[in-house]
Amino acid sequence: MQAPLRKVLRDSHVAAIAIAALLAGSIEFLFNALLYPASQFLSFLAIALATHNTPYMPRTIDYAAHFISLEMPIFNLGTALNSLACAWLLSLWVYGKGPLRVLRSYWEIIPSSLTRGSALRLGMNGRRLFRN
Repeated sequence: MQAPLRKVLRDSHVAAIAIAALLAGSIEFLFNALLYPASQFLSFLAIALATHNTPYMPRTIDYAAHFISLEMPIFNLGTALNSLACAWLLSLWVYGKGPLRVLRSYWEIIPSSLTRGSALRLGMNGRRLFRN
């Protein structure tokens, strides 16, 4: 009889790796979403402080500037929220707890197993995966 998919994902650690990858992608897309607006604000502020005057801002905006300034940050923010939601749902489905708690439990297991020296123990069930 085959094991349920949740048990297979939990024992093979694929779910934890997928959760970590989804969270890393979420952080990357969030950074990209905030990068352009923050750089524009800092540029405006630096020019205003250097010239003691309001910087020139054109009245119209072309399509490329509109795409970069409005559509790309919204797209990146949506992708970041989507990746975060997928990581959350996957961790709740497989482990029954949030993604940060899952990764924290792995973070506590890995360093203690590395200092023991004989085997690298990964996982909730303590199965040995690698031998030195």
